[in-house]
Amino acid sequence: MIIVSEYTESDKGDGVITIHCNENCICPICRSPVSHRDWKPRIMKLDGGQVVWLMIERRRCDNEGCRRLHSLLPDKLVPYKHYGSDLIAAVLDGDIMPEDTMNEDYPCDETIRRWHHWLMANFSRTEGYCRQAMSLLRNPGLAGAAILETIRKSCDRWLPAVLRMVYNSGGFLVSV
Repeated sequence: MIIVSEYTESDKGDGVITIHCNENCICPICRSPVSHRDWKPRIMKLDGGQVVWLMIERRRCDNEGCRRLHSLLPDKLVPYKHYGSDLIAAVLDGDIMPEDTMNEDYPCDETIRRWHHWLMANFSRTEGYCRQAMSLLRNPGLAGAAILETIRKSCDRWLPAVLRMVYNSGGFLVSV
């Protein structure tokens, strides 16, 4: 899976939004270029119960020794989650609570509880991937600091930024 931040959306009027990646992506496993293979449907739930269908691109690694298939997930989505990254981040930051009336249908209390558990279960893993990315960027300024909390406080779209660091470096987060 590759998380992309530069993409355009198109709707042909059939209710399905196609996500066109505008980035030159590389395989997070072997660092080789990737080429277009096909498209696959992906659901995205919005607060209030709305559902949007997206067509996301899949690319195959050009390296004959790798040939891995990667979905290009727009950063407005979270891997293995149906809700958008901005909604999940708002819940994790405490901006949306289970008792909020505008969200009485979606997301439900149990989903919100699982998101908090997911973040805590992956805290050490996320810290490690972010620390590794910072060292590759030669930015040791956060040595000893909790990188995830620093990113959460300094970046408006912190969840997509963290997910890009984790997944585009070949890592993953455990689903709960």
